[in-house]
Amino acid sequence: MFEVTDAPDPSAAVIAHSLISSAAVVANALQSVIAYGDDLPAAQRRELLEMGLTQAQYMIEVLKDLARGLPAEVIDVLDAINERRPLPD
Repeated sequence: MFEVTDAPDPSAAVIAHSLISSAAVVANALQSVIAYGDDLPAAQRRELLEMGLTQAQYMIEVLKDLARGLPAEVIDVLDAINERRPLPD
C-alpha cells in the first residue's frame, strides 16, 4: 500500500522530534494536573492546561500541513480510521 524508501528523509526526523516534544509537554502537563490538581493553585493549574492546549494546537497544525502533502489514497485511509469506518479497498 505505502512505498518505503531506503533513503531517510531528514525533514521527517525534524517533524517527528517536534511532534514528540509537543506530545511530551501535553502529557506532562496533564500528568501534573491529574497528580497534583487539587493541591495546585488555580492559576498554576490553568497555566498547565493552557500550555498543554497550546502544544496540542501546534501538533494539529503540523499534522494538517503534513496531510496536505499526502496522496489521496493515504488521506482516505486516515479519514476512515478517524471516522471508524471500513477502510477503502
